[in-house]
Amino acid sequence: NKSKEIVLADAEAPILYLDGEWKIKETIVRKNRQVSITNNSILTTSLIEISDAEKINIEISAIIRGKPQAFISLFVKEYDSEKNEIKREKPIYFRFSKTRVIKGNESTRKRFSFQQSEGCKYLSLNLTASNFTKLFICKYLSIYKVGNHRFVPVDLTAKFDNEDKIELVGEKNALLYNFKFIKRNSYIQCDGNIETTDNKEFSAIIRFALPIESKNLYWYDSFSKKRKIVNNEIYSNWHKLGKERFFSIYPFSLIETGQMGIAFALPPDRPRIFRTGYSNEDGYFIEFDCGISPETKKFPSQYNFRFLIFGQKSKWGLRKTAEKFYKIFPSAFEKYKTKEGIWFAWLEPKKILFPQDFGFMFDITIGKTLFFDRYYGIIPFFYQEPYGIGIQWSKKGSPNRIPEDVSYEDIVKKIKSPKFTKGKSFDTAHGKKNYAVAAIESAMEDENGQYYIGRYRPYLYTNPDPELPYGKLVVERVSFRQERSKNKKFIAGQYIDSVVPARLAIKEDYKKSHFQYADIPLCFSYETGKPIELGLFPSIELATKISQITKVEGGLTLANLWSPMHTFYYNIIDILGAGEYSSDQPIENFHYLRAISPQKTLSFIDRNLIEGRLTEKDISRCFMKCLAFAVYPGALPFKEPEKYEKLRPFYKKYIPLIRLLSSSGWRPIPYANASNSSLNIERFGNSNRNIYFTIFNPTNKEITFTFEVEKELFKRLETKELHYYDLTRKKIGSFSEKDSKFITNLTISAEETILIQIGKKENFLSTMFFLLSDSISGLEKFYIHKSKAKNLIKNISKQKDIEFEFDGKSPSISGVVISNREASKTSVFRLSVPIEKANTDYRIGTDRRNTDVFDASLFEITTL
Repeated sequence: NKSKEIVLADAEAPILYLDGEWKIKETIVRKNRQVSITNNSILTTSLIEISDAEKINIEISAIIRGKPQAFISLFVKEYDSEKNEIKREKPIYFRFSKTRVIKGNESTRKRFSFQQSEGCKYLSLNLTASNFTKLFICKYLSIYKVGNHRFVPVDLTAKFDNEDKIELVGEKNALLYNFKFIKRNSYIQCDGNIETTDNKEFSAIIRFALPIESKNLYWYDSFSKKRKIVNNEIYSNWHKLGKERFFSIYPFSLIETGQMGIAFALPPDRPRIFRTGYSNEDGYFIEFDCGISPETKKFPSQYNFRFLIFGQKSKWGLRKTAEKFYKIFPSAFEKYKTKEGIWFAWLEPKKILFPQDFGFMFDITIGKTLFFDRYYGIIPFFYQEPYGIGIQWSKKGSPNRIPEDVSYEDIVKKIKSPKFTKGKSFDTAHGKKNYAVAAIESAMEDENGQYYIGRYRPYLYTNPDPELPYGKLVVERVSFRQERSKNKKFIAGQYIDSVVPARLAIKEDYKKSHFQYADIPLCFSYETGKPIELGLFPSIELATKISQITKVEGGLTLANLWSPMHTFYYNIIDILGAGEYSSDQPIENFHYLRAISPQKTLSFIDRNLIEGRLTEKDISRCFMKCLAFAVYPGALPFKEPEKYEKLRPFYKKYIPLIRLLSSSGWRPIPYANASNSSLNIERFGNSNRNIYFTIFNPTNKEITFTFEVEKELFKRLETKELHYYDLTRKKIGSFSEKDSKFITNLTISAEETILIQIGKKENFLSTMFFLLSDSISGLEKFYIHKSKAKNLIKNISKQKDIEFEFDGKSPSISGVVISNREASKTSVFRLSVPIEKANTDYRIGTDRRNTDVFDASLFEITTL
């Protein structure tokens, strides 16, 4: 075919692991508009000898010219040691499309991977061109194996400054190594730094390993799952971030023999792509993805990291590791400005009755609900998804898509046009600024220098570093919003949407002019091997800046975090979203959420609760799980009462209980056990007065079991003084003593959670008052709201500085005062709780919607 030209260019780089010569065939056989794979292939190789590997990578750098649909097909054939072809059920086939040309560079690089067949000793490659292809230039091709990484040991010299520090240094192949091991009170701190001396880029995985034998050794995946190390495999608990990049889900890990363990931990203020694991070959290791570039002005030609090593002796495994981690970094887990309730969106205030039944607290759709929010003490949040800009391509009313036949150049031309950027402005602390222009100026670029543009949901991804134009605009907008809310006499929060292990987090920014602003060291691309700035890290920098600004005015930050992104944000965000998905999660995910946020408020926003076709049993299971771990079952949208009213009984029953637990704080070590190992036990609270336990039965059977509590929790109490109060069943029971433990027998239904408080009987009253005060306050506010709302709305429209009297706060348990007052023939409990700036008397059990009565005889109380 005279219209085709096949060119084999001289390789500009060495061809790795490639033997044999390329052969160009002249005959072209077409079938169904595509060149067929026969002996007449256009471009083929002789047999290439390969060794065993877990995976084979083929990397091509080439130029394809022709129509937009032009592509090259790559077929791989495998052969055994006798050079007989190995037939596979599915052929190994890859497609290499025409590059989207940019000025000065029309070549592109692609990498394809496949699993090697058993017995494969040789490969051959066959490339065919589509009818639309005019020219194919192969500039570079390499075949290499991956999967069985071979680490190169680094020779280091030790320096001993004092008995509390060892410094290891070394130099090889234009690399300087420096590792400091520093003795702290309860752990060893390792500070590592690698620097290039030749002003070149460098990528590597840096691994530190302890050569520990696997005899009687266990690896912990989570609080509830540990595995005995018996196989020659890597024991790990990693999550995928992109195609081939992984990171450890927990910021700490543990291997253990008996009750002796060794842990690795990553500090909260040093986010890195890191992994911990164990294998018989490698030992117990922690490793980092290292990318070095001379363009990183804040740490030129360097990569640094820090990790901790500590030992422990405990029967509580990874829970003990977590407890120690919290003690080392207490500020990372502190709850800022205690607020408790659900995360919600899209509420219609005029349609909802008795709204405090639902525990509304974090409203991410600020707008017409502002008066409602202020009145009920709900925190409104300003919304942002600071990752770039959406592109409206299709006509309104039709699906917004960019067709594949639209060229990259045409897309860029449109988004840079004045027509597209016109009117896309935000108010900021420095006046109006065009966010479309800022997004384009800060746009991320791939290895070919092209923007990341999504076609399915048209979107331009940008680097949100606070020092780049787009990130600066977001920061200035946050400052403006916080100042405006302050002037209007309310405190708002900042909400960051879509913090997910996809989208921007996995985008790789190759634009070197962006590297100079990076505060977090680079990692590398698993496709090209080049240093890149992963989209995750400038997002962390921006979230940190947003949180700092918001706190200045007393506001909170809330993020829509999808597991396990919490690992990178737990020390930055105040209210941790547990995920915008079903709250009916596996127990291991709840363990992860609590491990990463022992004190801070956690809430789902579960659309399925309202809009899903859930049975009453399904809903009950969601609420039972949330109660077991004190995670709020938030939901959306609260627009149609006929959809969300079915949830009212569940919210009314469980929200006060979850609020009680969440405000008390989760504790990693329960110091309690059940005779049936199927049950999950969690502890909340940390004083003799108020210690709570949740017991969750994940099975579909009723279980009768013995509940054991270690005396260590109640050192000052005698057995006869200790009781339990079952808050879910309103029942009081006692304990007996056996083997230095307090024990009692309980029964739990299938998929049920029991909540019990343990202590002296008189301590149970404060818990009851805590639960009642929310209900009473909510009722009073609702009736006042119904009668006064109209006038208040009129006033608010005229007087912007109006203040509301009720602050929406519930009393802390320790702050409840009980006294008596002769108001009638029967005794009356008086709650010392400010409501409408006055102390108001309420009879226990007062609720104008039901006849629940609080039975004081349970507590053996006659008069107060």
